[in-house]
Amino acid sequence: MQREIIEKQRVVIQFLQSLDVSPSKTLIQLKKSFGDQTLSRTAVFEWHRRFNEGRESTSDDERCGRPALVAKKREMVKSMLDRDRRVSTREVAEECDIGVATAYKLITEEFEMTKVCGRWLPRLLDDNQMKDRVNKSLNFLRSYRREGDIFLQRIITTDETWFQGNAPAHRARYTELELDVLGIGRLEPAPYSPGLAPLDFVLFPAVKAQLRGIRFDDLESLRCHVQTIMS
Repeated sequence: MQREIIEKQRVVIQFLQSLDVSPSKTLIQLKKSFGDQTLSRTAVFEWHRRFNEGRESTSDDERCGRPALVAKKREMVKSMLDRDRRVSTREVAEECDIGVATAYKLITEEFEMTKVCGRWLPRLLDDNQMKDRVNKSLNFLRSYRREGDIFLQRIITTDETWFQGNAPAHRARYTELELDVLGIGRLEPAPYSPGLAPLDFVLFPAVKAQLRGIRFDDLESLRCHVQTIMS
């Protein structure tokens, strides 16, 4: 049904309600004027009730489906994913005040992401991410050509939780500053590339899963347990 016809009928409903015409008689009048394009009985009675309660506007209310609100929710979800790739769908839903199904649909269909080892990752890299991956990979190769195997021997591969514990990833700036002060260089990883950082996506999650819930009295006990898991 055309929006213009719907608006006209709402104006008629509003006018007849102001004359104290009942919803039933209003519906009869609409059918005489608009025929097959008349609003449903439910819609006529609903709008009659709204006007009777003092409503003045004949336009639709802002709903979750409206472009402006949808865009705002999309940005909120995107911001959460950028801050923490390990966030759960339920956490996204609660933070953004949307349903769990809506949050999952936005993440998997709108942003085309999938979860790999507990992290939300894009199914396909966009142009900027691919360029970033190429540039960071080239920087890695330049360092290797310049220093050879010594460069590889000095690399310590970790994921963010090794430095931050349970803190979100965006709080790592202080740790990074301390590394800079100590003169410890940092290699920027290629974005969303499990093949280039297999330890981050395969080994570390497996080790942490077996360590979860276990308390150690000292660092040596922890070290021995980790070595046993990895051996």
